[in-house]
Amino acid sequence: MTQLVQRCRLITFVFVAVAVACAPPGGGKPSDAGSAAPRAEKHIVYGAPNVLDIHPTIGVGPRQSILPFIGAGLSASDGLGNRMPLLTDQLPSVDNGSWTVGANGTMVTTFHLRPGALWHDGVPITANDFVFSLRIAKGGVGANLGGPSYASIAGAEAADPQTLVVRWKEPNNAADAIFSWDQPYGAPLPEHVLGDVLAANPDALLDLPYWESEYIGSGPFKVVSWEPGVQIQLAAHDGYALGRPKLDRIEIRLVEDPNTLISNLLAGTVDATVNLGSADAAKQLSEQWQDGNVIFNLGSGTLSAMLPQFVDPNPKAISDVRFRTALAYGTDRQSIVDGVMLGYSPVPLSFLTRGQPQYAALEAGLPRYEYDPQRAAQMLTDLGYVKGVDGTLRDAGGQQLTVEVRSAANGPRQQLERAATAVADDWHRLGVAASPLPVQVARANDVEYLSTFQGFFLTSRVADAEGLGSYASDHSPVKSNNYRAPSPQNYGRFTSTEVDGLIAKYFQTIPPGQRAEVMGQIVRQLTEQVAFLGLWYTVGFGARNNRLTGVAPQWPSTNIGWSAYSWDVSG
Repeated sequence: MTQLVQRCRLITFVFVAVAVACAPPGGGKPSDAGSAAPRAEKHIVYGAPNVLDIHPTIGVGPRQSILPFIGAGLSASDGLGNRMPLLTDQLPSVDNGSWTVGANGTMVTTFHLRPGALWHDGVPITANDFVFSLRIAKGGVGANLGGPSYASIAGAEAADPQTLVVRWKEPNNAADAIFSWDQPYGAPLPEHVLGDVLAANPDALLDLPYWESEYIGSGPFKVVSWEPGVQIQLAAHDGYALGRPKLDRIEIRLVEDPNTLISNLLAGTVDATVNLGSADAAKQLSEQWQDGNVIFNLGSGTLSAMLPQFVDPNPKAISDVRFRTALAYGTDRQSIVDGVMLGYSPVPLSFLTRGQPQYAALEAGLPRYEYDPQRAAQMLTDLGYVKGVDGTLRDAGGQQLTVEVRSAANGPRQQLERAATAVADDWHRLGVAASPLPVQVARANDVEYLSTFQGFFLTSRVADAEGLGSYASDHSPVKSNNYRAPSPQNYGRFTSTEVDGLIAKYFQTIPPGQRAEVMGQIVRQLTEQVAFLGLWYTVGFGARNNRLTGVAPQWPSTNIGWSAYSWDVSG
């Protein structure tokens, strides 16, 4: 009996000890299994101000506003010229040995893919997918799948599933930017999904539902549903190269009307957008919206500028850099920015996007041509112009100084017309008989008409290195090439053998520091020659709710989604 009592006491002691050991700290009761509250889903609504499409035949702007959410490339640009690796673990460079240049100018770039990256259907992303995508881009199946630099590619192969080797037939300093948002279509294509179609019927590739509801991509979010022209539902992709994004779900909703978009942001039914459409809309929202912020993006890649005519100008004085400089000082560009862009853009110092760290020193030393009408008037006097009794300037022969100020019909047409009128008014105050002349819509694409203006031409241009080639002499639309230059943005038809040589050198210079130095020489030449007078940057007016964090302050073109993997919500 005594042994039985002792055994019972021992069992009781063990039971109590186990119970105490399992109790929560502080003497609380143990929680019931499964009683922990599930984490609340993190989701946002993104208001897309243009067509919901990623098809490679549509315009770059609409595509780039959607594609970065669902398709990632090897790298991305942040809108300030900084490049970040995405699907690759590091960017090719001469220093790390993954970018080699031969004595004959040929190059080899090697990309090592991040391990564990998956397509949206769970299949591993491999180097063969990039070889497959390059074959499509260079084969002409999709006109916008490749970029200009792809023409320099001699071939590509997969050294192993994680290593892509690209061979180049000539020097090209954009070799590290393939499969990035610097190119028209920055995402690779899955061979396991599209390979059979390409082999059987290449012409059918662009007609597949793959480009909408059946999209299999490499980006941080995957398509759950796609209602053309209405909305796209996205869910976080666990197999994204940089890890699962912080948001669980994004609804991309088409909201084309700017007033409706603003109303949705104020009401909290839309959390973010890439572009409000205008400076007036941005100002209206920023004054009313306490729950969010308007983001002023300078990385749109375009700016508006005034170009002088260099071929048979009228008056002939335009050929004299002193005359062009005088009119530059006589143009109140800050007032134009204040009137046209409500002051949201800085006055461009060159065709480079402001704020890029690699060009900070260069910008500091550039001529600024700040508004100085007294200096402008003195320079015109020094050139021999004298004011007549009517207040207009006349040359030594008594001929009135008359200058045409033409404005383009495409791009920001109304803004350019207002600016042309403002320029003419500024010059009138100097005594120049300036006349604004807007290009009619019917002639908006008539290159011969556009490039044979007599005085000055206000137009929208591509910024940074993307538009650099247009300053080369062989890109000048002239009679000898039937006004069919490769990229006829050089409407002023500026030519310079020295600048030609620098442009060729720039695209062949690989080390970033040396490349920036060459760019500096080009910019200084064009600026000092007043071959280009920047008026304002095309500002993108993005917006985000205060609860949404991680949105990059700048982005290239309309590609606000390049940082979507880091977006999060608070509260």
